[in-house]
Amino acid sequence: RRPRTAPSPVVGPCKGTFPRWYYDQNAGECKHFLYGGCQGNHNNFLQESDCVSECIQKSEDSLLVLFFFLTLIV
Repeated sequence: RRPRTAPSPVVGPCKGTFPRWYYDQNAGECKHFLYGGCQGNHNNFLQESDCVSECIQKSEDSLLVLFFFLTLIV
C-alpha cells in the first residue's frame, strides 16, 4: 500500500519515454507521465488500473471500514 503522502513522480535522468501513471495526491486521482527509464520512485505504475487499485481503491476501502466501525460505536 502506498503512503498517504505520495511523492511526485520522478522522471529520472535516462532518456526513455515510457508511458506511466502516478498518483497525484492533491487531485486525488491517477495521472499520466513519461518515465525516463531509471532512478524513479515508487509512485510509478505501468497501467492506470494499477495506480487506481493501489492508491485510490484501497483508500476508499479503508474509509468504508472506518465508517462501518464508527456506526457500531454510535
